[in-house]
Amino acid sequence: MNATGIGAGTVYSVTNSNGIRKADGTFFKVGDPITSIAQPNEAGGALPLNTHIASPRIKQPYADQVSFGWSRQVDAATAIDVDYVYSRGRDLGWRPAINQRDGNPSGPRHYSTLLAAYGSFSPASFTIDISNGRSRYNGINFGVRRRLEKNVQLSAWYSLSSARGTSGGGGDELSTANIQNHLDPFSDIQFGPAGRTDARHRISLAAVLHAPGGVQIAPIFRYRSSLPVTLTEGVDVNQNGVNNDIPTEAFAFDGFDANHNPIVKSLGSCTTVNCGRGAPFSQLNLRVSKGFRIGGTARVEAIAEMFNLFNALNPGGSSSAGATGFNGRRFTGTITNKTPNPDFLRPLTYAGDFQQPEQRVGQVGLRFTF
Repeated sequence: MNATGIGAGTVYSVTNSNGIRKADGTFFKVGDPITSIAQPNEAGGALPLNTHIASPRIKQPYADQVSFGWSRQVDAATAIDVDYVYSRGRDLGWRPAINQRDGNPSGPRHYSTLLAAYGSFSPASFTIDISNGRSRYNGINFGVRRRLEKNVQLSAWYSLSSARGTSGGGGDELSTANIQNHLDPFSDIQFGPAGRTDARHRISLAAVLHAPGGVQIAPIFRYRSSLPVTLTEGVDVNQNGVNNDIPTEAFAFDGFDANHNPIVKSLGSCTTVNCGRGAPFSQLNLRVSKGFRIGGTARVEAIAEMFNLFNALNPGGSSSAGATGFNGRRFTGTITNKTPNPDFLRPLTYAGDFQQPEQRVGQVGLRFTF
């Protein structure tokens, strides 16, 4: 790296207070070969240190956001809320692989002639870190709040939203795998539904009911419509050496048949990455409690809780699975001999799996207060 801060190569951190010395004991000076340094203790292994190149023009991601809300008290116990949010993300991290093959999986790479003068690159299909990613979120929320009156307390919330981003991500995710055309990595086909967040509908209901006999019942219900799924044709359609091409038709998971094989339905043309759809998510949790006086100020409360009361399977999992909760490969084989994939849109996660919400599970407890 020169005095202007421009350059590339191995970076060393000096930790020896006696200075950097060469093998013969003399001080290292600018212009001496790095190999002459005694015991450089370089962090890392042999070159290449990584598979990507970081642009010197990396920017700090940012978002422009507009939001406004309206609330009205309907009566002494009830209020309604309406909120709108628009957010536009810019300069998000992106990592395209631009040195792929041009229509021949065994042919030369796109920049092979240009790079020939500098020797071979490893890996040949290197990636670059740039700040060209973008995202967009549109959402409107409706809420109803009712404080405790006549033994009922209620909170209801509904959201209608759309979330999109480059390569199917909504954040600074350095996406590589979804880029369809290395000759046009910024095309509109990359600006697809965000895999972890683009659920069109969300509903949340919570209540506290004071039943006779001092029993308190508190249900909580959550619902989320289906998330996007990353679909691929399963064969290298554009013959660039990368098997990640999207199909011409979009599909959605539509349950299971009698043999527990996935049923798929057509959604029309597939025009962007993450054009598929998985399964909706729902869960009802229930808490029932009753307090008993022991004596004086001492009390004991008996509590029973049930999570996922109806034991919903929730195929494809929650938002943590994102667009990878289903097998999105439509065909197997080669471009000249395609075979339908019997596991196309088969869920890969269910309720109760690692990092997923619960299967039906209950617990009981006692709480003492005094």
